[in-house]
Amino acid sequence: MALLVAASLNYIPGLTDENGLAFGIFALDPFDDALHVVSALWALSAALISHRAAKIFLVIFGALYLADGIFGIFTAYGFLDLAIFSNPSEGFSLSVPRILANLPHIGLGGFALFAGLKLDRGRDVIRRLFKWTLRLVLLLVVLVIGLLMPAGYNELACIPKTKDATYTAILPPEHHRSEARTLMTYPEWHIVHAYDDYAQVISTGDPHDFGYLQAIGGFWSSLCELSFASADHGGMDWETKRMVYVIGVSFTAELLAKAAYEETLGRAAAWQRGEDRAPLDELSADQARAYAAFLQQVPWFKWDFDSDREDLLTNATDQFRDVERAAALGTEYKIKAAYARVIGNAVEQVGPDELTLRMIVSGLEREQIEALDGVTFIDTRAEGIEIETPRYRELTELLVQMAGQGAEFVEIAGNDDIMFTALSQAKTADGALHSFARQGYGDNRHLVLLKVSDLAERLRQMQAASGPDRLRLEHIHDY
Repeated sequence: MALLVAASLNYIPGLTDENGLAFGIFALDPFDDALHVVSALWALSAALISHRAAKIFLVIFGALYLADGIFGIFTAYGFLDLAIFSNPSEGFSLSVPRILANLPHIGLGGFALFAGLKLDRGRDVIRRLFKWTLRLVLLLVVLVIGLLMPAGYNELACIPKTKDATYTAILPPEHHRSEARTLMTYPEWHIVHAYDDYAQVISTGDPHDFGYLQAIGGFWSSLCELSFASADHGGMDWETKRMVYVIGVSFTAELLAKAAYEETLGRAAAWQRGEDRAPLDELSADQARAYAAFLQQVPWFKWDFDSDREDLLTNATDQFRDVERAAALGTEYKIKAAYARVIGNAVEQVGPDELTLRMIVSGLEREQIEALDGVTFIDTRAEGIEIETPRYRELTELLVQMAGQGAEFVEIAGNDDIMFTALSQAKTADGALHSFARQGYGDNRHLVLLKVSDLAERLRQMQAASGPDRLRLEHIHDY
C-alpha cells in the first residue's frame, strides 16, 4: 500500500510544487512511479505465492531500499532510479531536507529487512505482525474518534431547535449573507487569536509555556455557545458547519502534536539551553508575531512558510537549542507549506469567498462616504445610503471610523444582528455570549451579540469609556 501511495503522489493536485518536488522535498518521475508499482506488484505476488516467497521479497526488497536510502544520505542521489549515474555526488549531509528525502526508503527498507531476517518464525510471525498491525489500526481509529468527539458533542448537545427569522431585509437577496455566520466566523478567528496568544507567550517564554489544551478547549466551548445562539438566527447551514468542524479538528490535531513535542523534547532542549534565550528562540517569536498579524486579513495558506524555514536555517548557530529549533520548526514549516499548497489549489478550484459586502448607513453625507478608503457609494435609499465595503479586519477599522464620524448602521449584508469581540480585565461583560481568559495578556475576551442599529452607539461608548474593566474592541465579525 505504501508503495502504491508513493507512486500516486505525482498525480494528486497540490502535492508537488512548481519545481516538481513532492511536498517540496523530493522529485518523482515516471521511472520512479514504475519502480514503486513494480515493487508493489512483487510484494502482492510474493504474499499470494508462499511464505518463502514473501520472506525472499522482504529480504531483497528491504536490502535494496535501505541501501538506496543510505546511499542518498551520503551522495544526495539513489541507485535504484539510476540517478547517481547521471548526477555527481554532493557528498555526505545530515541536513533536514536530505534526511526527509531519504527517510521513506530507509524506514520502509529497514522494516522489510528486519521482518525478513529477524521476525521469521513461521505462522507465529504472521500472527505477531497481524496483532501489531491490528493494534496500530485500533490506535489510529481511537485517535480519529477522539479528534471527532468534540464535533460530535457539538452536533448532539449544542444545537437547539432552529427558529425562523422574522427580520425583513432591505438589501436584495444577492447581497445577503446568512446572519448566523456572524457567529460562525468566530471559530476561525479563535484560531487567529490562538496564534497571537502563542506569539505573545513565546516572546518572553518558551513554547511549552503555552496552554495548548486551553486553546483547544476555548475553540470547542465557544463553538457550543455560538451553536446555541445561532438557532435564533436561522441556524448553521451544513456547509458552514462542515467547514467549522474541519478547521476545528485540524486545529486540535495540530496543537496536540505540537504540545506532545514541546512538552517533551522541546522542554528538554529548553532546559539544556538554560535561562538565556537562543537566537532562534527570538527569531521564531518574531515569525509567530508576523504570522498572527498576517492572519488578521489574509488566509493562512498564503503565508510563506518556506521563507520562514530558510530564515531558521540561515540564522541557526551551533547551539543545541538552535539546532533543535531549526529541525523541529523547520519540519513543521515544511509540512505546513505542503498542506498550504493543497488547500490553496482547492480554494482556486472552488473560488475564494467574497471580499466585499453591502450595507446601509445613515448620518453621513455622500461626500463623507466617498472620502472613506475602500468604500464605494452604491445608491441612496429611503432608509439611508447603500455602500459597498471591504470585509475582515478592514471592516472593523472602517466601522469604528464611521461611527466616530456620526454614522448609524441600518443593515449589514441583509442582517439586523452582528457580533463583535472585546477585551477587558473583567472576567464577564454585560450581554456576552461567552467569556474566557486570553493567554499571555492577562485579560479576557468577550463575545457580544447586538442589533446592527445599536452597533455605532456601542462603539462610541466603548471609545469614550475608561477604567480597567472597560471593553476594548477587538474585532467585528461580518458574515
